[in-house]
Amino acid sequence: MIDCTNEANLDNFLTDLKGYLSMAHMLKSLAELVGETEDQKEIETDGFIWIDDSKHDVTTIIGVKE
Repeated sequence: MIDCTNEANLDNFLTDLKGYLSMAHMLKSLAELVGETEDQKEIETDGFIWIDDSKHDVTTIIGVKE
């Protein structure tokens, strides 16, 4: 995080990170409600990749664990 932020873009980074974490919590709650098996109730991520474009948009790919 230190390497991709500076004083000029720190607020943008924190805004995007907050959105990412909020979405992860919502997805976790959804999985617990609709998951039929314990495996379906788990949420995993490949990580958080941040692009400093000041757009605050997020791309999320949801799939079934194989």
